[in-house]
Amino acid sequence: MEAMDRKRSFCGAVVLCVLAFALPAKSESQAPDFSLDLLDGGTFKLSDQKGKVVVIDFWATWCGPCMRSLPGMSELEKQFKNKNVVFLGISRDQEGQEDKVKQTLEKFDIGYACGIDVDNIAADFNVRGIPCVLVIDPNGMIQSRLVGYSESQHEKLKEAIESLAGSRANVAGTNQNLEEHPPQAPSTVLNENFFVKKWENKENIEPAPSSANDKFAFRFPSRYYLVRSANEILWFDASNGRRLGSVPLSGNTVTDPKNRLNRDFLYMRDPSGDVLVSVKNELGDRDPRTGKRDARQRKTVLIGYNRGGKVIWIRGVDGILMKSGNVLPVSANKDAFLLFGGTRFILFDSAGKEILNQDIAAADRLEISDRDNNGMPEFYVIGKRIACYELK
Repeated sequence: MEAMDRKRSFCGAVVLCVLAFALPAKSESQAPDFSLDLLDGGTFKLSDQKGKVVVIDFWATWCGPCMRSLPGMSELEKQFKNKNVVFLGISRDQEGQEDKVKQTLEKFDIGYACGIDVDNIAADFNVRGIPCVLVIDPNGMIQSRLVGYSESQHEKLKEAIESLAGSRANVAGTNQNLEEHPPQAPSTVLNENFFVKKWENKENIEPAPSSANDKFAFRFPSRYYLVRSANEILWFDASNGRRLGSVPLSGNTVTDPKNRLNRDFLYMRDPSGDVLVSVKNELGDRDPRTGKRDARQRKTVLIGYNRGGKVIWIRGVDGILMKSGNVLPVSANKDAFLLFGGTRFILFDSAGKEILNQDIAAADRLEISDRDNNGMPEFYVIGKRIACYELK
């Protein structure tokens, strides 16, 4: 994944997978334009669909409610064929999983176009839970939003589409919240492709108010201790003090692309070669008129180095400043690099490839620890319910 070349580097981001709740659509809000590379080789551009009703379904193959929703979406698309309505599927699966997505589309007889969301279009539409279906009117205004799945919701979605189909102007009063009941805060469900749930308690606990500062609690003990001397960076086994390796700071000096020495490093094991990783936040350029930094340019940059101190990869996460980086074991001899910030955490492998991007619901907190002392991390989701997950 060439993350630095992407509009957004958190491709294939995983969002909440929910059974059924609805978010009120913004009142006649303008849908942001986007282009999506389709699985059939074409390109879908939203601005080319003016004069038509556009139905966008954000989904993923790993999302159980999405799988239950797809047959109804297939049937709706057939009912509105040749009626000035365009359906589009946007898969939240990761880049490189095209075959898996295609197989799922064939299984459910999906006849409308679909592509994988490598540029995180979902973020532009404020998608926080899937399946999420948006209905956009012929003037490009978002008129309805449906999040989650229930047996009655496709009928309500059909009514919302019918109220707009054939119309070439906004229809007053069509903006709809498609769920009969008040919205409920979703609970985080970790991606089943990566996690196994050990246990869950559903006692409907009323969580204490939390802030961004305590959204994540990392309590997994570090296996390594790094020391920076005048000439090198050394790392030791934290349990017995045994020296594991070092990287020189002279000759092939460990620097970033602007030749500035990085101060903070983390050590990752991998059978193909150990890696040192540094993390730095870039705040964006200052506006010469206001003196303020451009928030759109914010990014977190990861830099990987080999044992010789040479840069072997650079990866960026655009649009967000991650609060912290940590290393987690994923097997007996292999580690993953963990970044967390805002309402999500991301895992990278030793080659700098993103392997997981997981959102955490606004009302939930995440704790990573090793309470059973088996040397492997446990992920605790704490909110109205408490659940414990392990990596597969």
